[in-house]
Amino acid sequence: MGILLIRHGQSDADLEAKRYEGKADFPLTETGRLQVKAMSEYIYKHFSIQHIFSSPLKRAKETAEILSCTTGTKVTFFEELSEMDNGVLKGMTKKWADKLYPKPKVPRKIHESILGGESEIDFRYRVEKIFSYILDESEKAGLHCIAVVGHGGTLSMILQVILRLPVGYAHFFTNDTGIHHIYCGKYPVVDFLNKTEHLQEHRKGDNDEKKGSGT
Repeated sequence: MGILLIRHGQSDADLEAKRYEGKADFPLTETGRLQVKAMSEYIYKHFSIQHIFSSPLKRAKETAEILSCTTGTKVTFFEELSEMDNGVLKGMTKKWADKLYPKPKVPRKIHESILGGESEIDFRYRVEKIFSYILDESEKAGLHCIAVVGHGGTLSMILQVILRLPVGYAHFFTNDTGIHHIYCGKYPVVDFLNKTEHLQEHRKGDNDEKKGSGT
């Protein structure tokens, strides 16, 4: 089974590098919507996805809905695909968070959590459980290509699960609308990670249009 792991487009919080996002529910920016449109057209052109599974947080939900509309594919939302719960820090500026909840001098262990949030182990269990369910239901339905739309942390955790890595062993970075493509079977096969060529094509198209219009 081919699995496309797709990060949402740029959100309002992404514009504020000094703000914690996590489970805070920010929508896409206009740039984010353009990114998603380009990604969706790329997916439609190169893949035949049969179902989309997505986080229900606004930035992922809108991304999945645009992808669904472009490809004509049904989408199912699971709360368990949401970003890691960062508790009291969600939506807070880093400056304010440093005053109220300064980082511990020693990095948190994988079983420790931010106040009101979840630990890495909790997060791994949540993501691995829902991903196992998604795979099982997809196999029962005879699907050969699915897409999972989510967040940087969630997608990184899914990749850890697919590659059978220990909790906290590695982190996989994903750009806005970055795409990972993995084949899952007896052994996982990585086709590509964090592909963003659709954004380059989109920018090239914009530049060509401006040249053509004389602006």
